Amino acid sequence: MAWDYKFTMSVPSHFDDEDMEYVTQLGLRYVYTSISGEDYSHKSLKERFERAASHGVTISHMMGFTKPYDVYLNLPTKDETMKKMEEYLHIIASFGIKTHTMTWEPDQVWSTNNQALVRGARTRFTDINELATRPLSHGRVYTREEMWDNLAYFMNKMMPVYEKLGITLTLHPNDPPTNVDLGGCPCLIRGLDDYKKAFDIAGSKNLGMEFCCGCWLEGVTENMGDVVEDMSWCLENDRIRIVHFRNIDQPMPVFTEVYLDMGYYDMYKIMRTLCKYNFDGVITLDHSPLMVDGPKRRVPMAYAIGYMRALAERAIAEIN
Repeated sequence: MAWDYKFTMSVPSHFDDEDMEYVTQLGLRYVYTSISGEDYSHKSLKERFERAASHGVTISHMMGFTKPYDVYLNLPTKDETMKKMEEYLHIIASFGIKTHTMTWEPDQVWSTNNQALVRGARTRFTDINELATRPLSHGRVYTREEMWDNLAYFMNKMMPVYEKLGITLTLHPNDPPTNVDLGGCPCLIRGLDDYKKAFDIAGSKNLGMEFCCGCWLEGVTENMGDVVEDMSWCLENDRIRIVHFRNIDQPMPVFTEVYLDMGYYDMYKIMRTLCKYNFDGVITLDHSPLMVDGPKRRVPMAYAIGYMRALAERAIAEIN
């Protein structure tokens, strides 16, 4: 049977019917969205799920509690945050959500600026040497040993909750996945060996991966291995639930995000690997250069989905 690939895309937190019409016009069946604060309620989520369902669209996952920095840094509020997270997990589980995404970094994605130009479009530019000069972001320097201890504390407390609810925690790598401390904090998940260590600490199949192709392509000069070889291991061991599809012009220490069809890596190799293993999780466009567009910036997504679908159909024709 031909591979039933599942593309998902990000929609606004309070998406409307027009947003859903755009999704269906792209031929997609899945979306995800970010929520926070007052949106952590059954009533608020029920409205979103019903709106999506009325258009024949399924919410694949929600972006909530993705970077609880007090947990990562062992701050006094960590247990309170984990209690709120547990409440949130119970709510999303009641709607059939089976994945929860986190990135073990206490800051946002590190970038030098978003002013690089690709075909005249503004995009993310990152220079690790420049990032290394930034001041401390959380008051002091943290060690990798501390970060691993904090992850172990979290897994010990929360993994039983994930298992009970049937939810997989999908861990995203640090971006960029460098050996250089950023803002005084080490990048904990910067290669497959780090994932394997996290799997051992968790001791559960309910710890999975948000496999970020862009991070893998960034990190081959440091700790990341070959993206297809590492992805194959992860698929064979049933760890990947979400794939972020992204290309860049070259690996670290200096890189620029580009369109899928113009980076240094042939993205077909990745799509073919997903098809080969009949991957049944979701695949989404990650960061992308901006384009001449309206206020909701829909053009880059449409451009990418068309390219991704062509890659998937080519892989199916070749393999199936």
